[in-house]
Amino acid sequence: MKGKKFLSILLASAMVFSMAACGSEGEVTSNTSEESEDVADEGSSEESEEEAKESVRPESPSGQLVIGSTTDLEGEFYDPSFNNGATNYKMYDLLHGYSTVAYTKEGKFEVNNTVVNQFDTVDNEDGSKTYTIKLNDGLKWSDGTPITAKDYVFALLLESSDEMNGVDGYPCTGFTQYVGFDEYLAGETDVHAGVHLIDDMTFSVTVKAEELPFHYDLSYASVGPRPMAVIAPECDVEDTPEGAKITGEFTTALLMETINNPETGYRYNPTVVC
Repeated sequence: MKGKKFLSILLASAMVFSMAACGSEGEVTSNTSEESEDVADEGSSEESEEEAKESVRPESPSGQLVIGSTTDLEGEFYDPSFNNGATNYKMYDLLHGYSTVAYTKEGKFEVNNTVVNQFDTVDNEDGSKTYTIKLNDGLKWSDGTPITAKDYVFALLLESSDEMNGVDGYPCTGFTQYVGFDEYLAGETDVHAGVHLIDDMTFSVTVKAEELPFHYDLSYASVGPRPMAVIAPECDVEDTPEGAKITGEFTTALLMETINNPETGYRYNPTVVC
């Protein structure tokens, strides 16, 4: 009897100890859960604040873009006419944009709606074709100044000129399809018959009849801007009944300084891009 009574007491003691232990574990588990929720809430709050900061669009360009390539980068940033290395070609695409016609990943030429507000085509009686292009408002150079139709017409006249041809033999072959190109490049006239400045946001180009028909004729209307204020700061563009022209002291000597100067020239140091 005494043995049974002792065993009963021992079992009762063991049960009390076990219940106490379970109670303690329950309390610890509960506290840990509450603390975890507090930590999670605090972490979520910090993440939300960080996400809010990241979602705010910066008012001006910032940061650094790093691109890895197995091909050396040359110090040429004008266009492939001076250097057509693979890595440099990628740089040109990053720096110089806003072309009126885009080449899509599907292999098609399309009017670039980021740039163009209105695009009109007229087939002329002599077989030539005129494209009239109105730009969107709000296009800007990297320094914040507006891009206008003058910058597009300036690019056409600049890169079709005898003056530009004198800058290390720049080929001036990008716009051979336009009426009046040959006479303008030869220096026979200071106006380009195939190019007209219509207003601040509109210009036109006329393609030679002998260049048509052409399946990819939309590519003939592809023009990008150049910053006239940087490349020819003392010059301007104006329109005449015979075509557009550059006014002011527009010379090869000027371009050799603003484009070809190894330290400050636009060819090596394009400080204003689009």
